[in-house]
This record gives sequence, structure tokens and C-alpha cells, in this order.
Amino acid sequence: MTLRFKIQIFLLPVVLAVILVGLSVLWSLDAIEQPIQTKDTIEIEVASGSSLKKLINALDDQGLINNDVFLKAYIRVSDKYKNIKVGVYEAKPLETLDDFLTRVVNGKVKLFSLTLIEGLTWKQWKQQILAHPAIIDDLDESELLRNLQIEGNSLEGWLLPETYALTKPTSASEFVTRLVTEMRTELNLQWQNRQGMLPYQSPYEALIMASIIEKETGLASERPHIAAVFVNRLNIGMRLQTDPTIIYGLGDRFDGDIKRVHLREKTPYNTYVIDGLPPTPIAMPSKLAIIAALNPIQSDDLYFVAKGDGSHQFSKTLAEHNAAVRKYQLKK
Repeated sequence: MTLRFKIQIFLLPVVLAVILVGLSVLWSLDAIEQPIQTKDTIEIEVASGSSLKKLINALDDQGLINNDVFLKAYIRVSDKYKNIKVGVYEAKPLETLDDFLTRVVNGKVKLFSLTLIEGLTWKQWKQQILAHPAIIDDLDESELLRNLQIEGNSLEGWLLPETYALTKPTSASEFVTRLVTEMRTELNLQWQNRQGMLPYQSPYEALIMASIIEKETGLASERPHIAAVFVNRLNIGMRLQTDPTIIYGLGDRFDGDIKRVHLREKTPYNTYVIDGLPPTPIAMPSKLAIIAALNPIQSDDLYFVAKGDGSHQFSKTLAEHNAAVRKYQLKK
């Protein structure tokens, strides 16, 4: 056997191996540009401490990629996919494996939304927040009130109504802190832009008033007018006498009907029997309600009554108000 022949025999497996590796790389490059094998959007979580290997195995377990050693090996050795980010990602139909892995590397996680509606209470919001699939319940209200130095020792009124985007997982305490911060920013901004001669000693008193306005408003356009009525009452020492404060003071005892005995019951919130504002807000007020509380229209009105269509009839005198009550409330 000649030396040349021996060298050829020796090199043949090497050449074949190189060809095989080359073909495998080419196949892997083609495979990674193929659409992910799913008809539905699937959530894939990259937990803290997860490796690229674990992510690839998770994709395989979900049936999103072929169980191919060459493809898996290519992904693992490629520098492009090395630094994956923690979070929840969506594997979408028709997108390529490269698209998905690139989003994971760039940390483009799935965003969840949570809409918190104005006029609801902290108790109602708390249930909604803790029920959200992206939220982890770590809520310790006493600690949160202490850490955030919440005036009134209650979260009522302190969270800004809005539609929020959040990632999974988000801790409840982190989310609430974010909303309190946004409300403080908004409240302080509007306080700086307030009218003069208002009967509030602090931004917190304006927040309390805004929550009452929010609960009394049927039409958004009437907020500044309702604010004017309540400001006028405070300025002359007249009680606010607003039903939503009675309801809030009754708490779980309220059955949908305000009775005469409720009008006389002296809870800290019943503005039929207490002077001035209640001790805390009675709901989560919107930005527009805060603006109205701090910028009421110019009006001499002291009364309003619901017309039954969402709007109100405003009156300057008790006689006019009683006539409006007879017209809109007692007409049946």
C-alpha cells in the first residue's frame, strides 16, 4: 500500500465528516428560518436562571421545533442567541425560530394589559389586580402604606385609573407602588395649576373632593359644575350632603337602598351629619375629576338633582331645588 493511498484512506473520513458538518449547518440555517410549528400563539416562560439549553428543550417539548440534534447544537453554539433574557414570550404562528429567539435575546417580552376604571374603590381594584394572571400576590398593605407614606393611612383614591401595560411576573406591591407614584405626580401637577380661593388645605383634600365628584358624575362634562356646587357649599360652611359618602361609610352593610336611618347615622363618611370633607377619598378619581375639583366653573349653584338620563338639574336656591326634585324624582 503506497503512502499516497494511505493518506487518502486516512483523509476520507475527515472529508466526509467536514461535508456532513457543512450539510448539517446548512440544514440548520434553513431550519431556523422556517416557521415555528404552531397554529396558535403559545406562551414560553424564560425563568430566572434558565439557560439556552433549557429554552431549546422547552421549545422541543411544546413541539415547536423538530427534535434534531444538529439544529439544537447550532443554536447552542451560535453567539447570536447566547444572552437570553428572563420573561414571558409569545411563540407566534408563521414567525421563524430565528425571529422568536431574537426577541428573547432582545428581551421583547409579552405585554399584558390591566384596565382600572375610575369610580371604583380600592377593595374592588384590589380584587381585580390580584386576579390578573401576570400579578404575583405579595401585597402587605400595612408595609406598603408605611413605605409609601400614604396620607390618610388608606390606599383609597391613591391609584390613578388607566390602562396599564405590565410584564409577567409583576409583584402586586411593585404594581401598586407604580400607580401610587403616577397618581402623586398627576395630583401635584394639577395642584400647581389650581384656581385661587379654593377651600382645600392640601392636595389630599382635593383628592378627596375629586373622588366625590367622580361618584356623583353621570356625564363627564358635568364634573366642573358639580365641583362648583361642592366648593360653594364648603365656602359657606354648608354640609356636602352627598349620597355616595353614605354608601361608602356603610361598607358591606349597604344593600342598594339608602334609608332614612342611614341619613342620620354618624359614620366618619356621612356628609349629611359631618362638616366638611370625609377623612379619605371614597373611590379612585380620574384625572378629569381631579382637574374639576381644582378648576370648578364659576357658578352660584348650591344644589343638583339627577334627571334620570345621566345628567343633572342645577339650582341656586332650595326652592328651585325642591321644584327640580318634584319634577325629576317625584314625577311618578
